[in-house]
Amino acid sequence: MKTNRENKISDPEQPSIARILTRHIVYVGASALALAVAALIVVIDAVVLKNGVSEGSLTETMQEWLLMFATLGALRRAWHDTGQRGFALLLAGLFGAMFFRELDGFLDDIIFHGSWKLFVVPWLIISVLLALRYGKTIFSGAADFVRSRPYIIITTGLLIVLVFSRILGHKSIWLALQEAPPLRTVKNAVEEGVELLGYFLIAGGMASYGWRRSFGTALSPQRR
Repeated sequence: MKTNRENKISDPEQPSIARILTRHIVYVGASALALAVAALIVVIDAVVLKNGVSEGSLTETMQEWLLMFATLGALRRAWHDTGQRGFALLLAGLFGAMFFRELDGFLDDIIFHGSWKLFVVPWLIISVLLALRYGKTIFSGAADFVRSRPYIIITTGLLIVLVFSRILGHKSIWLALQEAPPLRTVKNAVEEGVELLGYFLIAGGMASYGWRRSFGTALSPQRR
């Protein structure tokens, strides 16, 4: 007669130790690669292209692509998962608004200064109104989300972008170190590089959130 432990080990639905370790090794490797790419992009802008990591730089362009990817991930989750729809639409509203905000330099050139608000405000209003249509799934979706790995990754990325990079890149800090115009290049490289790191984390988390086959059940306490 098999013991409970033997039954658990022989259960084909239980992932093997090798599979678990392999999955985590791949995850760490992919994370390390993303961090290396983020740093390399800043190096290319500062050393090769010598553009001061300003508007239109490779770093800024990559930030915009990553935010667009995050927005699409949220929209895909809203489309395919009725249990997450309300909350996913709110995430799409957040990342879509951040995407248009990052396009401020481009929109300033082709329309007028501050024209990014013309896109952000309607986008947020539509996202919130659509989310309210599925109001019951806002809190239940959020509850599932905060128990997931994507939550940890995405929240870390948001904190890096919205808090850490803003404080680190504040003009007063760099002027206090050295009052010289060339220092702006260093300031841009640090601030935009840290932002890019945050956006990589956000996009990576949204890849897991948006393209995961089944979200709510996979994150229940019984299955973690």
